[in-house]
Amino acid sequence: MLLVDTRTLFSGCDGYDRVQMALGGEFVTEPMARRYWQGNLISGAFSPRTMVRGAAQMRERVHFIGFVSEEVYAPGEIAKVSHFIANPNLFAGEEPRRRQLSRRGR
Repeated sequence: MLLVDTRTLFSGCDGYDRVQMALGGEFVTEPMARRYWQGNLISGAFSPRTMVRGAAQMRERVHFIGFVSEEVYAPGEIAKVSHFIANPNLFAGEEPRRRQLSRRGR
């Protein structure tokens, strides 16, 4: 799992931004919220369209990307304000993703 600090990213990083960074612009349901770089739709970390060095290893090994934007820096805040997106390459559907994310360490 990776945890990304999004406090200064895109003026706070909304849900559309998180989806695009993890899955790719084609998964952003609101076309006006999609982001482009030099005229090309930005692909996500888990997207097979992402071809930068290390991208294949990312898709094979990282189960979740968490996005966090702390405000008060209080104990337990990260757990309350984090948003996670599961790697669709490693989980077959929504229920397995939810089960895996809800498991506690042993």
